[in-house]
Amino acid sequence: MRIILLRNVQKLGKKYDIKDVADGYARNFLITRGLAKYATRNAEAEAEKLRATLENRGEAQEALLEKELAELAGKTVSIKRPANDKGHLFSQIHPEDIAEVIAHDIGITLKAEHLVLSEPIKTLGAHTIEVAVRDHHTTITIIVEKTSDV
Repeated sequence: MRIILLRNVQKLGKKYDIKDVADGYARNFLITRGLAKYATRNAEAEAEKLRATLENRGEAQEALLEKELAELAGKTVSIKRPANDKGHLFSQIHPEDIAEVIAHDIGITLKAEHLVLSEPIKTLGAHTIEVAVRDHHTTITIIVEKTSDV
């Protein structure tokens, strides 16, 4: 089945790439999670235009991006969430939540799609998150703490 990726998907492709994948993988995983959509002729033409727009960004943005990622490298931010006595969160932490905390605590605005989670964050403790923007990569540490009021 032909799909268009709406976000970067590790080991599959980048945003707006057109890929052929197994039907079940597309329907049950990619499309239901909002990572892809069906590739119709109109959607493919639109994706090509959007991908070209993404690729044509100026070098000034590239330099700013490198500066911000260098500033972000190795930083640690903390998030407080309710959890049970065993250290499991009542709800997982989404990339949007992490991007919001980074913007608030560090002052760098990132899109949720730039945060690469190797697995969902569902436990207390330190978690290493990769920040990938085009060809630039860095890591940050997220410390998940238990809130005092549950």
